[in-house]
Amino acid sequence: MAIPATVIEDAIANTKSEEERKRSLPAQLVVSLVIAMSLWSKDSMRDVLKNLIDGLSEAWIKVGKYWRVPCKSAITQARQRLGARVFGRPSSRPGTVAAFPKVRLVVLIEAGTHIIFDALMCPYRIGERVRALKLLRSVKSGMLLMWDRGLHSYAMVSSTVSQGCDY
Repeated sequence: MAIPATVIEDAIANTKSEEERKRSLPAQLVVSLVIAMSLWSKDSMRDVLKNLIDGLSEAWIKVGKYWRVPCKSAITQARQRLGARVFGRPSSRPGTVAAFPKVRLVVLIEAGTHIIFDALMCPYRIGERVRALKLLRSVKSGMLLMWDRGLHSYAMVSSTVSQGCDY
């Protein structure tokens, strides 16, 4: 995985989502499952979990020799135990809670090959303009930078020019 295990462990500790007892679906594995669901979005949660377990090293997570893929409801309960964590839920009518947490993803992509140069995930309440500026850390002199409408600002232009990019 591109996300080190220590980062996931720190996030679990910071959000106070640690388990009180040993489970067949530890929080670390459930967080990885939620991330992996975006990679295998057409597969069921159980299939994504199987793919994830096959790809993880034994040192990263201890699943044991006789570990079996849990049923759907066990996976759902494990996800609910973690909660919405850092991303939170979007605002809705007063007195109600939105059904799902929401994340904002801002990506710097090469136009021809669609290779992802850099990406940031943040709570939905943080605007994409703020995050787009941070993505400029990955541009280099000689690049041509195009951005979506709504991202054009003096700060974006001056940061782009200071990096030696054309826009």
